[in-house]
Amino acid sequence: MLETKTPLPTNVQVERGRLQAVLDETVVPDARTTSRARPRRIMVVLLVMMIALLVGVIFNLNVAYRTQLQALQDKAGSITRSWTTTQAALKENVRKNRTYRFALTQEKDRSMILAGEVTTLSSQLRVLSNELGAKREQAASLETELEVLKNENSAVKQDLTQLNEWVVSLQRVQDNLQRKVRRLLTRSKVELGTLVVKPAHLNGKVLKANSKYNFIIMDLGRNDGVGVGMTLTARRNDAVIGDIKVEKVYDELSVGKALFPWASDEVVVGDSVKGKE
Repeated sequence: MLETKTPLPTNVQVERGRLQAVLDETVVPDARTTSRARPRRIMVVLLVMMIALLVGVIFNLNVAYRTQLQALQDKAGSITRSWTTTQAALKENVRKNRTYRFALTQEKDRSMILAGEVTTLSSQLRVLSNELGAKREQAASLETELEVLKNENSAVKQDLTQLNEWVVSLQRVQDNLQRKVRRLLTRSKVELGTLVVKPAHLNGKVLKANSKYNFIIMDLGRNDGVGVGMTLTARRNDAVIGDIKVEKVYDELSVGKALFPWASDEVVVGDSVKGKE
C-alpha cells in the first residue's frame, strides 16, 4: 500500500520553527553566551528534535493505522455482504435441493407405477399375441372351410342343374300324361269328380335321392293327393327305411327330406314310397 503524505499539525510546525531558531542560535552563537550553557542548549535542541520527530512518526502511524483500519472495515463489510449473499444462495440451494429431492421421489414413484404398467401391458401383449395366433389359425381353418364350401357350392350348383333337368323332364312327362288324360276324357266323355286319396293308400317310387343335401324326389304329386307337410315312408322289399317329410309339391312330383340320419346307400332310386299308416 502506498503511504500518502499528510501535512503536519500546527503545533508540530511551531516546534519545528523553534528548533530552527535554536539551531540558528547554535550555529551563530551570541558573543554573550558562555561556554557552559552551550552543551545544555544542544541537549535541549536534540531532545526537542526527537520529540518532534516522534510526534511526526506517531502522527504518520496514526494516519496509516486509520487508513488500514478503514480498508479492513471496508473489506470486512465486503466479506459480510458476500457472506450474507452466500448464506442466501446456500438457503436457496437447500430449498432447491429439497424441491429436487421431492421431485426425485415423485419420479421414482412414477417410475415404479410405469414399471407396473409396463409389466401389465407386457402380459396383455402376450395374451393378445396368443389370441392373435389362435385367430390366425381360425382364419386359416376358415379359409380351408371356405375353399371346401366353394367346392361344395360348385357341386350343389351341378346337382341343382341336374335336378332342374330332372324337374323339366318330369314336367314334360306330366304334361304328356295330362294331355293323354284330357284326350281320354274327351273320347269317353266321362266327367271325373274330385278324388280324395288317403295317405295310407299312396304308393310311389323314389326318382332321385341325395344324402349330401338331404332331398328325395318322388313320383307322387298334388294329383295323387300329396300335400306339403305330409309324412311318407320309404321302404325296400317291405322293409321300412325311414320317414320322409314332404316340403315341395308339384302336380306329379314332390320333394321331401329324410327325418332320419342316412348314408348315401340307404335311400336309392327305385325304393318304394307309401303313405304313413
